[in-house]
Amino acid sequence: MMTSKERVWRALAFEEPDRVPFGEFAVDFEMVTHVLGRPSLFRGRFLEDQALAEGRWEELAEDYRRDYAEVVEHFGWDIVILTLMPPRNGSYKPWRQAPDGLYTHGDGRWFARSPQNWMIQMRDDSPHGDPLPPLESIVYREPALPDASCFVALDALIERFGATHFIVLRLPLGFDYPLFGLTYEESLINLLEAEAHVERWLDVERRKALALTRKLLDRCPGADAVMLSTDYAHNGGPFVAPALFRRWILPGIRSVADEVHGRGKKLIQHACGNNAALLELFIEAGIDVYQSIQFSAGMDLRLLKEQCGRRLALWGGASVESMTAGSPADVRREVLYALRHAAPGGGFILGTSHSVGVGTKPANYEALVRTLGANGHYPIGPLAAL
Repeated sequence: MMTSKERVWRALAFEEPDRVPFGEFAVDFEMVTHVLGRPSLFRGRFLEDQALAEGRWEELAEDYRRDYAEVVEHFGWDIVILTLMPPRNGSYKPWRQAPDGLYTHGDGRWFARSPQNWMIQMRDDSPHGDPLPPLESIVYREPALPDASCFVALDALIERFGATHFIVLRLPLGFDYPLFGLTYEESLINLLEAEAHVERWLDVERRKALALTRKLLDRCPGADAVMLSTDYAHNGGPFVAPALFRRWILPGIRSVADEVHGRGKKLIQHACGNNAALLELFIEAGIDVYQSIQFSAGMDLRLLKEQCGRRLALWGGASVESMTAGSPADVRREVLYALRHAAPGGGFILGTSHSVGVGTKPANYEALVRTLGANGHYPIGPLAAL
């Protein structure tokens, strides 16, 4: 029987391992609490913010070390995601709640807590960015390696799973579009009109990202892959035209991909939305695995497998919508569809279309696990009717 690490590596070589690999980009505190039968701060979002502001860093670190590991083992995931923690001695401000239910740090910006995922999200009428700065102020400064306390949970997970599981280091960076402006509208206008600012900012960010990637990989040589997690599309398509993505974003991803591949590792891109118009650019940039495949945004695994073939591995299969609002039968149907159309020939990892988020029904996620166990062994044989 293969180890989880061997299983994923075989699949990413577009070969068929003993069974389809299985893992998740993330799991939120609600499912962690359900599985363990005790409260957890792991990916608690608002709860994490409050714990840090209350000086409970050690408690959070213990949950990141212990609780996530226990969930990985409970579900039998093949992939372990390493995430840097907030620093022990960081400056954390408590959220102040107004009578209307909004939250603020007292800086003039107002946020609402999402009842769906407990994320704190900025109101549309709050300032979203900064005014256009002087061009000469956009300069490169060598990024420092994060504080040693940020690696406490990460190191513990590598020690526990490094020899057996496929280890993914989630980079605390991404390649995004500069937001020069106090509103989204102003920022979008500046993308096209402040060309010198945009080009200089992108060059600085590319250099910083590459330097930090090198430092993190030197610090964490046990990682098998790294993950970028920036969204480039909404449900209707890319935020900007593919030609602008090629000009602004692709060079940065390519530089990180070259560094990662030079060390014998893989590059994973987490990207929500309808990325159909960007897939060829993902491949050109050197991305090895595309994760966060949203059927609800028009991303069909059957069509993706036909288009990408052996050029881009796919990670997904069960929609978040079915996990939160559907039934076990809905989940089973989606998993069987994914196994039938994306698993043959390797190059496929089963998981949700995003993560095991708040609102996921435990019975629905267990349906995913059971369906994989019954149908996910290679060679993929005849599957039950969809």
